[in-house]
Amino acid sequence: YGCFFPETEEDDGPREQEKMAISSILGTWLDHYPEDFFQPPDFISLHMLWAYIGVHMPGSELQRRDRLLYSSRRNHEPNEPESL
Repeated sequence: YGCFFPETEEDDGPREQEKMAISSILGTWLDHYPEDFFQPPDFISLHMLWAYIGVHMPGSELQRRDRLLYSSRRNHEPNEPESL
């Protein structure tokens, strides 16, 4: 989906519309299928999403929701059983 260059595009231009569409799709996916992003042990899908959003949509609502979801999931993970 390439790079977005907001400084070279007018607001509501084709690039901005693409960015909004991708943000909407990722947001819907994150809201309805969060388990797709939490596959231990490395959480590769989640890290790829973070990287993409960090580069192409920094400071966005999607980035904020992604962080909140991760924090809530991390706090609710069952603790590893203690070895005897």
